[in-house]
Amino acid sequence: MDKAKVDQLKEFLNSADDWEKMKVDDGILIVKMPATKKFKAKLGVEVIPVSEDGTAIKKKGLYVLTKDVLEAFRRVFNSNKLDTLLSGIEEVNSTKTTESKAEGKVTGTFEL
Repeated sequence: MDKAKVDQLKEFLNSADDWEKMKVDDGILIVKMPATKKFKAKLGVEVIPVSEDGTAIKKKGLYVLTKDVLEAFRRVFNSNKLDTLLSGIEEVNSTKTTESKAEGKVTGTFEL
């Protein structure tokens, strides 16, 4: 990335409000992440799935801060098991089910 673009990112980090976003392309946003007790404020990328007209399909996306994490997500998204699993989940979700009250609890491993 050229120096002018890096300077623009530094300016955004220094001047933006916490969680402020700047659009790069459809589905790609730069986000100023707030400082915490252990870490200074930093920039991240939010990747949000969009429809063909550029409208966000989900309210929140994935936050990526390094190229290593991006590559790890690419490997996971390219897994054939993920396609197979989502086909089954779409089939299950198309029928009426009751929602679990144990939101977010991991209860085991599902083998494909």
